[in-house]
Amino acid sequence: ASTVAPGSTFTIEGDALYPGLIESVLIGGQPLSTSNYRTLSDTRIEVVAPSTRGSNQPVVVKTSQGFSNADVK
Repeated sequence: ASTVAPGSTFTIEGDALYPGLIESVLIGGQPLSTSNYRTLSDTRIEVVAPSTRGSNQPVVVKTSQGFSNADVK
């Protein structure tokens, strides 16, 4: 787990992150504004960290096919 300061960017890496399938990115169960993330390729999404309180917040990508992992809260 890493800590990212609000406003800093980080990259989500995975498989099948096709731009046409991505519906949202969630941090701590809260969906981000579409202005806070962009798809770089079908394996990478760049995210601008929001001002979310707490630590160890799960990061989940929601696609039209489901969720990227089971950490959805």
